[in-house]
Amino acid sequence: MSFRFHPEALRELGESAMYYEKLQAGLGERFVFNVESAIRGVSENPLASP
Repeated sequence: MSFRFHPEALRELGESAMYYEKLQAGLGERFVFNVESAIRGVSENPLASP
């Protein structure tokens, strides 16, 4: 299964990452990593949590 972000969602993800990065160095990067990990998990096993 593949996915793609709606352009507005991608913008919001970037803005959120910048916000978290301002709070603490590296936090924005970890936020994006966790979002991508969650999406990857759902993509690999979409029936795990119906």
